[in-house]
Amino acid sequence: MKPSDKFTTKIVIIAIFLLINLALPFSVVAEDNGSQASASRFSFGLSASVSPFLSGNAGKGDNAPDYDDLFKSGHGIALETEYKLCDHAALIGGIGYEKFSGRKYQGFKFDDLEIVPIYIGCRLQPLPTSPVNPFFRFCLGSAHISAVDLKWNSIRATYWDSSWVFFGSAGTGIDYQVSNWRFSIGVDLRYVGAPENNLKAADADSCWMIPINLGISYTF
Repeated sequence: MKPSDKFTTKIVIIAIFLLINLALPFSVVAEDNGSQASASRFSFGLSASVSPFLSGNAGKGDNAPDYDDLFKSGHGIALETEYKLCDHAALIGGIGYEKFSGRKYQGFKFDDLEIVPIYIGCRLQPLPTSPVNPFFRFCLGSAHISAVDLKWNSIRATYWDSSWVFFGSAGTGIDYQVSNWRFSIGVDLRYVGAPENNLKAADADSCWMIPINLGISYTF
């Protein structure tokens, strides 16, 4: 296992431990107050997103490109499960897939970038009894970044190797509840760790994105 992989694994384990310890007080309070209804606590959701880059250098040097110089805004989907701890808080876990189409930069054509995040987190709802309900969510995990090649005429080289990196996000949005169905729109501030470079000029920084999400979920 590479040092970066070990670091990511440690971060994820610490995150799981912290989230469990933060969630337990909510659960205990809910049980003591009798606020948790007998309704099912599990839900399953699907969301679609558009993810423009906010910042981050995608190379090294004085004229290093930004991520949005090499790739277009991403689009993707995510599958999530949710376990309701109490009226105001829930644990969430999910996996996503996003694709960022490659651009042509200074004569070089870049392959598409694909990111697969796997994460856990929590979801907070200040107005659980209202059909229109704002929410806040926080997630930590790991993301797999695909290898990216660049091409110039007939010459092809690997710009980034595939790698696992740290992933984190914080967001807010609004839910609309109709019976067991929930529709949502939200925006996140997302951090994705630096990819593993294969060329000296490809030594990139981590990046920030602002995904805009539309989702639907069903409570069982």
